[in-house]
Amino acid sequence: MKDELILKYYNYLKKTYNKDAQFVGAGWSSIAFLVDDYIIRFPQQNVDDYIFEAMLCDKIRDNISFQLPKVEIIREKFIFAIHRQIQGFMWDQMTIKHWGIFASDCALFLAETHSINLPGIRKAPRSESISLSLLEETLSFYFDKKMADKICQIYNKVNTYKSEDDVLLHSDFNGKNSVIDESNRLIGVFDWCNSGIGERGKDFIHLFNNMESAIFKTILEEYRKCCGVFLDISYIRELALVELTNKLYWSEKKSPLSYKILGKIK
Repeated sequence: MKDELILKYYNYLKKTYNKDAQFVGAGWSSIAFLVDDYIIRFPQQNVDDYIFEAMLCDKIRDNISFQLPKVEIIREKFIFAIHRQIQGFMWDQMTIKHWGIFASDCALFLAETHSINLPGIRKAPRSESISLSLLEETLSFYFDKKMADKICQIYNKVNTYKSEDDVLLHSDFNGKNSVIDESNRLIGVFDWCNSGIGERGKDFIHLFNNMESAIFKTILEEYRKCCGVFLDISYIRELALVELTNKLYWSEKKSPLSYKILGKIK
């Protein structure tokens, strides 16, 4: 079904704009293309998330030291979001050479975002909690009972915790939703459609899951210098475990994806 949608949107863009469209990727919320210097995203869920993203970026742009997209909503045969591509390089742990500079920029971006006060803003979307009985059944495919019980205990603890430290979150800050320059300076951050108010530590989950411990600790220390807030790495670890457990539950059992997730859990 997704392949059919990709082809349908590709043909639409080519016919409408008389230009070739480059398929960028498809995620839970969007199917994205690059046409000239513009990113075009078709919603897989709700176009309201794009409308919210456009409003939010306009409101916070002056408070962030890095580029944010200027998102417009187009209503033609299909409804889609469009913004000029922020030029730079996507990143991962292997491409970063100057970790001190990069850690400082990541920390500054997150500190600036978390300091913004927008009364009445929505809560950040979150995954629906899985019942412990269903979770135990899934975990039994991969873990012994002792380990499965431990994961369920942490899962229940995190999902029943009432946060008193809610801030504005990007909610998906990672190397696919931001770009750097050749000196490893952060240039811009995009894909704000899952943003909203939520638990501060959740903005560090992707960094924790995809970086070596020493590098991640550097980012936490730089963040503390920026805003005075200390985040316990064990707290981030538990948040990350819950997100990975959700992904494991929804992935096909014993598939390559499930084992990739499993490797991060272990």
